[in-house]
Amino acid sequence: MFKKISFIVVFSLAFALKLSNANALWPFLASENNLQEKNIDNNKIVLQDVRNSDYKGTKIKDEEVFVKKSQAVIDPVKPKFDLSDKTDNLKDKKSRIEQNSGIILWNSKQGLELLESAKYKADFYQLANFYQPQINPLYCGVASSVIILNVIFNGQIENQAELSIAKPDNMGGGLIEYHLYSQLNFLNNKTDKIKKREIIDLKIKKITKDNKEIYDPGLMLTELAQILKDVYKLKVKTIYAQNKDEKSLQKFRNDLKKYLADEDNFILVNFDGKILATNTAGHISPVAAYDEKTDMVLVLDVALHKGMQWYFVSVPKLYEAMNSKDLDQYRGYLVLSK
Repeated sequence: MFKKISFIVVFSLAFALKLSNANALWPFLASENNLQEKNIDNNKIVLQDVRNSDYKGTKIKDEEVFVKKSQAVIDPVKPKFDLSDKTDNLKDKKSRIEQNSGIILWNSKQGLELLESAKYKADFYQLANFYQPQINPLYCGVASSVIILNVIFNGQIENQAELSIAKPDNMGGGLIEYHLYSQLNFLNNKTDKIKKREIIDLKIKKITKDNKEIYDPGLMLTELAQILKDVYKLKVKTIYAQNKDEKSLQKFRNDLKKYLADEDNFILVNFDGKILATNTAGHISPVAAYDEKTDMVLVLDVALHKGMQWYFVSVPKLYEAMNSKDLDQYRGYLVLSK
């Protein structure tokens, strides 16, 4: 009986203190249940299970907060993000990209609705399974190609000897094989005949036809097409977006509908990300779905290191971004198949 009375008195006192915003005893009372109180903005109290909290100083986890015993939600306080250009918060960068460019992030409510309603999306399910971001700032073309190669040759890829792991003798010896294409060895002695790795990796300059020395990092559309055709034996159709007219735009739409509706052909787009107001410049990525009703296409952007994400963009806007030059050549898109 004494324990019950004591509990009622203590609980009543704690409740009264909380209502009066006198917080001195609250952490002590809450500690029995591994709860910790914090005063936020001088007028809100948040209880958290301190065993699952990374709350230190003024930082608070961006999650719902529960009182451990009753599981009642106490109004959570969301962290305040700096939305200025100097912020390093990727969530905010994505938000600004979306607002500035008119693109729709694929995993937003509207993006998921677009993906659901898209009629032409056979490639999405294959590409998503083998998607990987580029492993350095210059490898957008390499990453995009590796995704496509792994889709097309799935189950038929020979062991990549240089990526295999030798097992020690006391584990039975032999090799742990690796049967996927990789960005680590996509460029090799054969691709060097088309464009040297040192030029791609920005280590040396290349000599132009008129004997000028220039830096030319990464892969241009025509160079990537030649590598995929000559070295990796794909069928390659190269379409340059050199004409800015309705006929060329409609051809792009028709190709999206034709090739994204089957499981055998895949499209890589080469565009100027600045025109889309994204964080990229000259860039290459796969496209995976087309929603005819809204005239928007899904780009599986490989530049995750720049805070990018998969996104829907209008077809005219993407074509405009392709209708730009990389040195003296127009960008465009590749249609790839086995």
